Amino acid sequence: MSPALIDVVTGWLEHGGTRILVDPGDAELAGAVADLVAPPCPWVEDGGASSKRRLAELSEEVGRIARALAALSASDMEQALAEPPHAGAVGNASLVRALIRLRKLRGQHFMPELFADPAWDILLDLAIARIEGRMVAVSSLCIAAAVPATTALRWIAQMTEQALLVRQPDPRDGRRMFIGLSDQASAGMDGYLAAARGVIAVAG
Repeated sequence: MSPALIDVVTGWLEHGGTRILVDPGDAELAGAVADLVAPPCPWVEDGGASSKRRLAELSEEVGRIARALAALSASDMEQALAEPPHAGAVGNASLVRALIRLRKLRGQHFMPELFADPAWDILLDLAIARIEGRMVAVSSLCIAAAVPATTALRWIAQMTEQALLVRQPDPRDGRRMFIGLSDQASAGMDGYLAAARGVIAVAG
């Protein structure tokens, strides 16, 4: 399919397991046919990187920051996290935007391909959308993932299967499908951002 049809096509698909190609070249088409003949391990990603390992690294990163926060004194922790609910939401939005800007900044000094991490880019984009009360279309999320659309769709499918993302039909257009964080992923991002605020407060 073409990029313009991403939202419509993904809205039609009720179940995972479908391989979607966006403006594929001859090599990608040949690879897809080869996968039909001998399906690859579902966790093998482009370039030989393991998406399962990537997702595990995300959890490990959250754990490292949580342990650093736990090492703070009780007074430091209370000062870092004691915010009224509305202020916390605003603070989280600013923090997520800063994280996104820092990720993009690396591409100005190094080859962007070195830092491809679509799962984390997807989580960050959906986290700020949740804070701001916005719905995110599949096509928009593909752009936020900062990888080719075919790869982004594969990550979205895998993360949905892992119960990190949920599909949300567009109430105004049944052909479109939105993507949001699951309750599990929302709780994980809230915990990560709270821990990150604490670490930043100590570093400052």
